[in-house]
Amino acid sequence: MKNRKKKVLLLPIVTMLLTLCNGYEVQAKDSYSEYYPMGCNAYEVDTVNDSGNFDQKGCFSSFAEASNAMKQLGNDAVVRHTASYSPSKIIAMNSGIAYSYPQREGGITLDVKQYGTDSVYAKTTYIEKHREIFYTSTDSYDGNGNGTIHGTVSGFDSVISLKNVDLVPFKFVKNNLSIYLGGNSINGEDPVPFLTKVRTTTYTVEKNGNYKELHFTAYKGWAVNGKVPGYAADLIIGPAASWMNVGTTYYSKNDYDFYSDMECRNYVGTYYNYYQFMPLRQKSNIPASAYNTFLQANQVNGSSKLWNTGEMFVEAQEKYGINALLLFTQAVHESGWGTSALAMNKNNLFGWGAFDSNPNNAASFASVAEGINIHAGKSLREYINTSDRRFFGSHFGNKESGISVKYASDAYYGLKIASLAYQFDKIYNDYDGNLTEYNSYPIGVIKNYGDAIYDSINGNVMYTTEYGATYQRNYTVTVLAEKDGWYKVQSTDYLENGKQLDTSKKDFI
Repeated sequence: MKNRKKKVLLLPIVTMLLTLCNGYEVQAKDSYSEYYPMGCNAYEVDTVNDSGNFDQKGCFSSFAEASNAMKQLGNDAVVRHTASYSPSKIIAMNSGIAYSYPQREGGITLDVKQYGTDSVYAKTTYIEKHREIFYTSTDSYDGNGNGTIHGTVSGFDSVISLKNVDLVPFKFVKNNLSIYLGGNSINGEDPVPFLTKVRTTTYTVEKNGNYKELHFTAYKGWAVNGKVPGYAADLIIGPAASWMNVGTTYYSKNDYDFYSDMECRNYVGTYYNYYQFMPLRQKSNIPASAYNTFLQANQVNGSSKLWNTGEMFVEAQEKYGINALLLFTQAVHESGWGTSALAMNKNNLFGWGAFDSNPNNAASFASVAEGINIHAGKSLREYINTSDRRFFGSHFGNKESGISVKYASDAYYGLKIASLAYQFDKIYNDYDGNLTEYNSYPIGVIKNYGDAIYDSINGNVMYTTEYGATYQRNYTVTVLAEKDGWYKVQSTDYLENGKQLDTSKKDFI
């Protein structure tokens, strides 16, 4: 256990083909000039009208001039350029969202980099194609379709390649207007633009039985024939904050700072979803006997590899110090309730070895118990080792902080696990309005960069809270006690004989 000082806040026409070394055949850039014609030969400043078309306001010879002119024209103004890879030709806007489109460089996921630093130690994360990005600005443009934008990816403040996104002004969202996205793919996916009606992520407060809950909805960025895209996530993610009003919809760029408007300008309040930000080193209070009940409530029976595994998860918690509830709900999510091919044929509940680029590379285990123990004792223990390059906190979180930063391309991975954990807690309490796990311990969020964690009051420094040389976001800790102006917290790192244990140097034990 560790103590620390009291600094914690609680809670164009195709003309030729090229062959690249990656094996993709690359088409020359299509101009898509027929979709949204331009009246300027280079940089055009427009406003989006109520019909979803562009009203020209001026032509400019440089991006800087066009950008400055755009900023004087209000929320619906954009800069368009003839060399853009997007069918809309939008390269900058005053207000809107972007969608990931890595297919223009042959990717299946989009890599993004930490904003605000040129350090070689800048952090990175990645997301799937057709996922929402909150747009802030276009910071550079080379006149040939390439540049960078500043955006937020599920909380992660990012520098992103302009080529690999499509920009959508909020006018299209608010007025339910269709827009063409995509095109210029080099990997065979979505080779021509598609017409879609985009939606933005929302958090809506609902009263369901004995619970006031937060309903999270996120949409994909792909559809055809002007339809609304399908859901990327549609979940009850946990209890709503006491200050949140039933029937009200909120917006957020990071899952905890909430606004009343989709532009995220009118701040309302801050609220951390307990199940999303709960440290994995926090012990669950739900017994093994409840696990089958949870499965039964979801029409899962003995044919599932998760059936009768409650004792295995609780034993793994006791042996390896990993929260059994979060470990189990991760298995539920990864294994399709214990019925996936990997679970059934390889006892692999967590997708070990199955990557986006090679899903058939998955590991096999002699038994379900072995797979659980190795995941708890090795894989997750590495992710919550403060010395590991993948360490971004000991919670599942989102793309800003937590295991989800490096573990999965799914921008909503942590929310999906949190949703399952919350559902489990309600079922265990027979939906009577109570919750066992929620607020069982206070959770603190360390805001100061590189705060020290001590082995005792005024003792030795065990480790510090940064996630490397350039980054720290939402370092959450379980608060066990308070004494003499210090907080006693559950250690993030493992201890051995009172000393920090570097688990990266140890095999599974």
